[in-house]
Amino acid sequence: NFSDRLNGSFSLFRMNVKDEIYYNSTGGALGFGENQNYDKTVHEGFESSINEKLNDSIALFANYTFTKAYFDGGQYNENEIPLVPRHKGSIGIRLSLPNNIKVNLTGTYVGNRYFLNDQANAFSKLNGYITADTNLSWRHNDLTITFGINNLFNRLYSEYAGVTVASGVKFYYPNPERNYTLKVDYAF
Repeated sequence: NFSDRLNGSFSLFRMNVKDEIYYNSTGGALGFGENQNYDKTVHEGFESSINEKLNDSIALFANYTFTKAYFDGGQYNENEIPLVPRHKGSIGIRLSLPNNIKVNLTGTYVGNRYFLNDQANAFSKLNGYITADTNLSWRHNDLTITFGINNLFNRLYSEYAGVTVASGVKFYYPNPERNYTLKVDYAF
C-alpha cells in the first residue's frame, strides 16, 4: 500500500511442471483426440497490478502478466508451449454512484501465442486480441443485481485454436460475440 488510495502488487513466479495435461486433437487409438501429457515444462514470469481510488466515486485499476512458458527437455526443448501468451493485461475503471449503483468498464489484452498442437513452433501464431466488458450492479441490503455486457464492441476473435500438424490446417473455436448476463445474488 502506497497510501489509502493507491496500492499495487508485484510477484515473480517459476513453476517446474511435470505431466502438464493438454488435449491432442489427433491423439488416441483412433486418432479422434485424447488428453495427453507434455514433457517437462517451465512457466516463469511476473504478475503486477495497481489500483488507485481517485475519490469516493472513481477508481482505476490495471494489471499485467508476462509469462515465458517453454518445454524443458525432450523433442521440443526450449520451444514455447502452445496457447500461452507472453503478454496479458487489463485496464479499467470502477464508478460508485448514488443509491448503491456501481459501474465497471474493463479492457483486456491477450497477446499472440502458438496454436494448439504446434509444439514445434513451426506455424504462425494465433493473433492476440483486445476486448471490452462492462457491467452495472445495484445492491440493496443482501440483494445484488448485476447486468453485464461482454465483448462490448462485438469483436470477432478466438482465444482457443489449433493446427493439424500433418496438413497445416488451422481450426478455431470462436468466442461469443457481444452477449449479455443478468445475475441475482442474495446473501443470507
